[in-house]
Order: sequence, then C-alpha cells, then structure tokens
Amino acid sequence: MRKGIAVLVFIGLVSFVFISLAQAQLINYDRRNRTSGAAPAATRRPAVRAGTVKSPSVALGTGTSAPGWKVIAPSAKSRLERQYDFNRDGKLQGSEVKQYLRYVIRQIEKRGTYKYKSDFLAVYDKNGDGAISKAELTNLREDVLN
Repeated sequence: MRKGIAVLVFIGLVSFVFISLAQAQLINYDRRNRTSGAAPAATRRPAVRAGTVKSPSVALGTGTSAPGWKVIAPSAKSRLERQYDFNRDGKLQGSEVKQYLRYVIRQIEKRGTYKYKSDFLAVYDKNGDGAISKAELTNLREDVLN
C-alpha cells in the first residue's frame, strides 16, 4: 500500500515538472505584443489609409517608417498584379509586392523607364510623369531590400 502511494506521488511530481516545463516553452503572445501603453497589435489601426500615401516612407507612429504597401496590402487590379498575387486573395502581401517590385526594377534597368498602372507605384514616381525612371530607383531598391 505504501509503495502504491509512493509511486502515485512520484508520478504526480514528475507530471507536474513536465507540465511546468512545457508551459515555460510556450509563447505568451498577449504579453509579447503588449508595449508600454500601446494597444495590442490586433486592435492597433494603421496610421495611413490606402491611397493617401504621398511619399515612399510613411510614418507608422512607432518612430519607424515604411512604404505604404507595407502598412496596407494593395489590391491586385491589373493583369500583371494578379499574376504576382500568388495566394489569389486579391491583395498583394509584402512578399508578393517585393517580387513585383523586383520585376519593375528589371524592366527599368532593361528599358530605362517603366510606365506603371499601380496606385502604390505612384509614390516612387518623384516627378509625376506616370513612369519610373532610373533616376527614381533609389527608394524602390531600398524597399525591396528591407
């Protein structure tokens, strides 16, 4: 009888230790996303609305800057944009936009300019002529690399 109780107590202690270790390995996303006084990431709203981006860098309110397409996923409107919408959700996520921008960079290097139809590419057109030239490539390359 005493051996049975001792075995049960031992199994209980071992189970408690393993469960505690397993819980310690889990990530507490609520605590991780909490910053000093900021709202959780799920309730935080982007600082910029689609279509209002006037420059390649947009203040996010966190002291960092990012292009508008990193804040809000642009819609895939043209045939070429839909070609780069790999998950077919109608929006271009960051990785899809980067693939598209790499294509645009190759076209600019090959032809000298690229006439765009995308709203989010307008921020890279500094002179507003409807095309991105080699002289306007610096911000585009930076955003592809980051």
